[in-house]
Amino acid sequence: MPLRLKLLLILPFTSALLCCTYSNNKSEILAAQQEMHQQQQLWKEEQQQHMQMLVLHQQTFSEQILNLQTQMGDLETVMSTLSAKNSQMAEKSVPASGPKESQVLMYDESKIVLGRVEWVWLDVAAKHFKARIDTGASTSVLMAKQIQVFERDGEDWVRFTLRSELDDVQLETPLLRTTKVKQSSNGVARRHVVKLVLRFGDVSEEVEFQLSDRNSMVYPVLIGRNLLRDIAVVDVSKKFIQPKVEVERLRRSLGAR
Repeated sequence: MPLRLKLLLILPFTSALLCCTYSNNKSEILAAQQEMHQQQQLWKEEQQQHMQMLVLHQQTFSEQILNLQTQMGDLETVMSTLSAKNSQMAEKSVPASGPKESQVLMYDESKIVLGRVEWVWLDVAAKHFKARIDTGASTSVLMAKQIQVFERDGEDWVRFTLRSELDDVQLETPLLRTTKVKQSSNGVARRHVVKLVLRFGDVSEEVEFQLSDRNSMVYPVLIGRNLLRDIAVVDVSKKFIQPKVEVERLRRSLGAR
């Protein structure tokens, strides 16, 4: 058989074989690309999970640091109180010939005694709230949500939601200022500051509060040293030393003014 005729007979089979080979290679390439895309998606998901776990660990670490700082502040307060009492007792001298008098450790009568948790009354909300008494915090804080600044009669006001025992309370009050606060994990944060009337026991004070949206706060109100200074000592072994503000008595008192 002539060579030319052989080539003419073989050529169609060769073309078909090449087409099949190309089609198979293309399918393999597409399958490999799909597998690579799936691997990339899995890698991205794993990376997001690792980032979420890292953020969670950072938040937990920050909360632990804050708790340690609070405990250290409470311990310093107790130690300073005991030291002052011991100094006062050492200064008192009892004559050897005179009758012996019993000595009882007393708190400074000019200051009230608070437990580590107390009921407080906020005039702006007309409600009682549980408050953590924190000698390690320099300022007082409200756990606020949905914080919005708006203008009323040419003045800056702020609207926010505060958690209470039964339900959340939406409050509106003039905005005093905005301040910068250093945070252990997220650098510097801006917080709005308001001034509210707070009452506990027989005490009524106008207090500056920072508004914070930290979900780690157990109680909606935190009382810091800006209120405690010069008016109270803290007994961290007790809770709710001061009685709740009597609502009817307060209303009669305010109505008489």
